[in-house]
Amino acid sequence: MSTTQELEELLDRAVQNLVIRRRGQLATQYSVASYRQALQEVRRRYAPDLKIVLELCDIEITDPSARDTLLNFLRTALQEYIHEDRIQTAGFAIRGGPSNGFPIDYLTKKLLELTVALGSRRTAALFAGALATPTCRFQEFTLLGDIKIGEPIELYDGVRIEVLPTDKQTLPSHLPMVHFEDGLEGRFQGGALLVVEASVTPRFMNPQAMPHTLDADLPFRFAHQSRDLEIFNAEEFCNALSLAAKTKVYPSVQWRSIPHDEVAGNWGIGSGYSWRSYRSPHTLTKITDEQVGEAKTVYESLAAMTPDARARLSVPIDRLIESWGSKGHVDQIIDLAIALESLYLPEHDSEMSYRLRNRGARFLEADLTERRALAGQLKTFYTARSRAVHTGKIPDTHKIGSRRVTTSDLITMTQEVCLRSIRQVIDGGFPDWDTVELS
Repeated sequence: MSTTQELEELLDRAVQNLVIRRRGQLATQYSVASYRQALQEVRRRYAPDLKIVLELCDIEITDPSARDTLLNFLRTALQEYIHEDRIQTAGFAIRGGPSNGFPIDYLTKKLLELTVALGSRRTAALFAGALATPTCRFQEFTLLGDIKIGEPIELYDGVRIEVLPTDKQTLPSHLPMVHFEDGLEGRFQGGALLVVEASVTPRFMNPQAMPHTLDADLPFRFAHQSRDLEIFNAEEFCNALSLAAKTKVYPSVQWRSIPHDEVAGNWGIGSGYSWRSYRSPHTLTKITDEQVGEAKTVYESLAAMTPDARARLSVPIDRLIESWGSKGHVDQIIDLAIALESLYLPEHDSEMSYRLRNRGARFLEADLTERRALAGQLKTFYTARSRAVHTGKIPDTHKIGSRRVTTSDLITMTQEVCLRSIRQVIDGGFPDWDTVELS
């Protein structure tokens, strides 16, 4: 009899002697059939309330002989990874958990759950595959706030943007459990979901191999499963998409998901997601395929920059993006001022208004008339910036040369100048500003 066949028989025997109980004040005993139905439901769709119920369930083998035989089988099969009856897994690396590993009994319960859902033969085969393959696959998800797309888009091999359904009943099962966050659950519907295929090695590890200090590197190796690139940075892509679409795009909710059938899965702390503040009511801006294509170009250019140059662009990019997301004109003007000053005035010296408009006009325009026009626009903007900073108030209109523009128009015009400046630096690098002033 093979090891897989032996495990299959042990699992069959265990399931025949299962008792499934829900912990807590509403203690309930479930039949194997009802437990199977619930497992299949949470695999099929997003059902956070049902998932909570399942996590409160204890699975117990009532026959001591069947329980001990299965446990001893696992101890033997995984002996190189076990220390003091605990085992460390890829689940820790992906979702977190105790650094000294998980009790081996956790694996027993996971196998019983899989057996109820899939059958003993499939579960035994999954366990054999897990032992033979050290790498564990998972997915990294980023909900792109606050945008939507028309159709799914493949950015690179192993990296794509999916369209989430608008109907809550058809949302995918891998979404994090956020039912207790007021208003957060609804933001998934109709959203754009960035998906990155990833892996971690090894799947199983002896807890003794774990570091004993918090600042030490974990002995797990992460990788993105793509033939096109070594690593994909979701936050940087949000920046690139913001610059391409001229709107604020940010990682709204981020999480990692392990496949339901992963033997080393479902071992972690909490629901494994993070989120950022969001606006209410929830609105989504439509992003076109052309803007996504432009974002890829910007992303690749940013990735090709030196670390020093990219660091110098960090504040200008962040503040320009914030100006697209700000609610009030005062906040927008201050964000834009910080972006332009960080870009054009790294020395933080005197004569900031003059140097900003002089450098900006010479950097962006070749024609003398156009330089004068841009310098006049930047001078008007800087006057508004000073009023915003010092008084918190700005007039409704502003004079640029012989014409008057509204504050909204001035902000939009300056956002375009800032965007042009950043894109020109991304494409050609930072210039020598002293040389620019003399050009």
